[in-house]
Amino acid sequence: MAGSNPCILSATGVKNEEKKLFVIKLVVTHLTFDASQKRMKKLHVLLVGIVLGVGALPSYGFVVVATPPPPPPVVVVRPAPPGPGWVWVPGHWVWRGRWVWKHGHWVRRPWPGAVWVPGHWARRPGGWVWVPGHWAR
Repeated sequence: MAGSNPCILSATGVKNEEKKLFVIKLVVTHLTFDASQKRMKKLHVLLVGIVLGVGALPSYGFVVVATPPPPPPVVVVRPAPPGPGWVWVPGHWVWRGRWVWKHGHWVRRPWPGAVWVPGHWARRPGGWVWVPGHWAR
């Protein structure tokens, strides 16, 4: 085969059967590459969507989508704090294929004056999304 372009066949020194075989290989390779390229493009679009979606989230959390609304919070008698500088983190519902109550607990304040902002379930298109709690100044 002559020339630097592998897609161009020289008529000299190449039999018709070799040309046909080369063309078949070229077509199969192109089709395989084309299908692979389409899969890669779909994967790229999916990854970009994930990255953009994650970038839109608060840096301290993750997203859980549940379709039925969460039940009302469970009323709990808060136990005494273990000592000064401890903050109560209230319990909340967790979606695990069904609603499960996660009990509240005491945590040590990470810095003086830190305030715990409780997490909550927010209605979004397609269901309910957990917005995690976080520390604020």
